[in-house]
Amino acid sequence: MISVSYLLKKQLKLFNNMKKLLIFLLLLPFSFVYGQGKDKILKVTYIRGNFISPEGDFKVYLYADDKKSQFVYHQKKGVFSKGDFQMSLPFLKYINDYDFLTQEVQDNRVLQDSTLLFSQWKNDLIWEITDEESELEGYKVRKAIATNTLEKYYGKKVIAWFTTDIPLPLAPARYYGLPGLVVRLYYQKENEPFYTLDKVEYIPKDKYHFVPLDKENLVEKEDVIYYFHNNPKKIKEIQKAAKKKRK
Repeated sequence: MISVSYLLKKQLKLFNNMKKLLIFLLLLPFSFVYGQGKDKILKVTYIRGNFISPEGDFKVYLYADDKKSQFVYHQKKGVFSKGDFQMSLPFLKYINDYDFLTQEVQDNRVLQDSTLLFSQWKNDLIWEITDEESELEGYKVRKAIATNTLEKYYGKKVIAWFTTDIPLPLAPARYYGLPGLVVRLYYQKENEPFYTLDKVEYIPKDKYHFVPLDKENLVEKEDVIYYFHNNPKKIKEIQKAAKKKRK
């Protein structure tokens, strides 16, 4: 007699194989276009919005070829205010890679003392793609809601507007898995987006070289998502060891 768990495993395997096939088919048009100019890569610029004050907004960058993307984020330490309310933003610098076919995410975080952390995980975001459409930043877009992001820890869901005009699973930070470029990202119940598309362009390959990630100091996905509050003792031990190594 075939067990229910066996059938569920078979269905899950079939779903994953179909998902990989779908990603491959989505990449075909881009691969053809990309193949016409192999000396170029895609550069996407986003505005990282600050909820407290527009003076705190800054640009972040995403680079992509036909196999992977690399997201580059650098947030400087600062204090921003709105009326009587003030908010301190910590130093935050990281690079992460996303492999389109395997859906693997690799992430390097740089702490303020220059200690480098590495984390790696399979993209597991589950997106609910709705029928709601609009036009943003010059693109026809569709609304999607991530139903299982760790922002639920903060009581929030993430809403994305994405376009299939650029049929690559491109997104800022770690919000991967949609069948097109993310144009805007919101937290549910927030009026202002925390990522907004600013510019899409092709640049010569020699203008940006994909940074090879350092795989030392392995930490969990949750450690980086919760800004190292998930396991502070482990992070401090890594920092202490890294400091000794630098001497």
